[in-house]
Formats: sequence, C-alpha cells, structure tokens
Amino acid sequence: MKRKLENLRGWIRDIDTPVGLGFSGGVDSAFLLAALKKWCRYPVTPFCLISPFLSNRERVHVANISNEIGLRPRYLRWNPFEDKKIYMNDSRRCYFCKGRIYSTILTKARQLDIPLILDGTQLDDIGRERPGLLALRELNIGTPLADCGMGKTDIRAVLRQWGYSFWKRESESCLATRIAKDTLISKENLNIIEKLEDFFNEKRFNLQKIRIINKSVYIFIDFKEIERIKMYFKEIERISEGFSFFFKI
Repeated sequence: MKRKLENLRGWIRDIDTPVGLGFSGGVDSAFLLAALKKWCRYPVTPFCLISPFLSNRERVHVANISNEIGLRPRYLRWNPFEDKKIYMNDSRRCYFCKGRIYSTILTKARQLDIPLILDGTQLDDIGRERPGLLALRELNIGTPLADCGMGKTDIRAVLRQWGYSFWKRESESCLATRIAKDTLISKENLNIIEKLEDFFNEKRFNLQKIRIINKSVYIFIDFKEIERIKMYFKEIERISEGFSFFFKI
C-alpha cells in the first residue's frame, strides 16, 4: 500500500493546472479529494451534482465530508428527466448518466478555467460491469486512484490513518440503482425509495437493499427482523402507495 500511495502522491504532484473533481460524498471521491488537498500545488474544486438521483441523506453527507476535509464543493444542478436515454433505464443508463454528469461539470469547469477534471474510480471498479467508465474515457476524465492501483481496502486504510471519521462509511450508490433495468425511472419511484430507506434507517432495521421492478417494491432485510417489521406494515403500505411490496430475506 505504501508504494501505491507514493505513486498517487507523484501523480498528484505532477498536476500543473487547477483541477476539478466529481465529488459524490462516497468514500472513493472523498479520499481523492483529501489527497488532492494534501498534495496538489494548484487550486482544487470539488463539483457535486444535485438531481433527483441524489437523496437528501447523501446531500448531508456531501456537506459533512467536505467540511471535514476543508474544501467546500461547488453545487451544480442537472435534470435526468430531460434525457429519455437515462430515464428509460436500459442497460446503458449509467453510460448516458455519467456522460451527462461530467459534461455538466466540464461546461462549468471551462467557465472557471479549470482544464483538468478527475473522478474517484478506483482499482476494484475496473473490469466490473460499469458502463459509466466508457463515458469517463470518452470525455478524458482522469482516474488517478485506478491508475495508481488503489482499491477500496487501501483507500479505507489510508483514510483511517489520516484520521478521517468517514473511513468506514458504507458505499452508497445513487437512488436510480435501486430500480431494475428496463423499469422506467420516475420521480414517484425515486421518492418511494428515499422515503423507505429513511424509514428503515430511522427504525434501525438492517436493510440490505430496496429494489423496484415495474410496480413492485422488493425489500431485502435480515430474516431475524421479519417479526419486528410486521408492526410497521401499515406505514410501509402508506409509503409504497400505488405499489405492491414484498419482503426478501
């Protein structure tokens, strides 16, 4: 890990322009932001994209983590419902989505004279089914963590060593990933997902994931909590109005 970290330090020290970062508040982009603040000799601007795909809970994490690092993000808004290729949600949805996100960042970066944009893609992401990686390559977005061979275990270890409180934060993808491919993404089903996740979090259930397929909501939960959850059926039914809901263990 020491060699990988030294390679990353060299990668960042070689940056000779102002730099921007697509910042989601996840562990990977947060680590890269912390490394840029530590080693980059030029101004660093984190860009956070606000859309219906980003939950209010995640927006709070973005603010808290950026405050802890000491670099305030620049918030940009975009609307995924303006692009049919995104909300129709076929197998290339992440490609189109990532392309729109980084095109939005690049447009703003040009206005701010920031010629280099980076992403927090790390080694464990490479080789997996990640259509969004193609969009990064096509737009010439830098991926220093992957380039330097740093994976999730390395990232968490360094964050812990550096003393950041979010080193063990669980990975959190955008709300759209809870919707099965070829099921239309709508404001309605995004709203149901967010409300259900907030509900289970508030009640301290061990929620594994939520999945929407057509008009059905599948709630994956620890089998030990099935009995406790029965008392909340009415509330879950109210949140999921218009959808059938099923529990999976």
